[in-house]
Amino acid sequence: DGTRVTSSLEDNVVAHYRLASGALVSHEMSYTQAALGGTVVIPTLDGDHTLDIPAGSQHSEKLFVRGKGLPNLRTGRRGDLVAVLDLKVPTKLSTRQRELLVELAETQDHRVDAIPNAGGLWDKIKTYLNP
Repeated sequence: DGTRVTSSLEDNVVAHYRLASGALVSHEMSYTQAALGGTVVIPTLDGDHTLDIPAGSQHSEKLFVRGKGLPNLRTGRRGDLVAVLDLKVPTKLSTRQRELLVELAETQDHRVDAIPNAGGLWDKIKTYLNP
């Protein structure tokens, strides 16, 4: 029914949403975790749970953890926890990270406008002094 249930696990406050007898939790994943797969720890009402992210996972993809959701109000049987993957694209890249992504794009025949990273104030001063 979409009822929000909030639990506090140490210093992190995690919002779970009731879905019938299940629960929904959002989990951030990086671009590399989405492409290559990996293992992440997600919070549940019983504590942390290790979740395998398959290679090639997509934004908003749902992964199910059996028996880790909220109890059914009538039967008491635990429902499933639904982990929704939230792809986070980095907003700042190092020069090396940018080079690697441009190289990856070239292998996939994707056209990218590789705008060089403007850098911070110190980089601009060094560029000005050493053209």
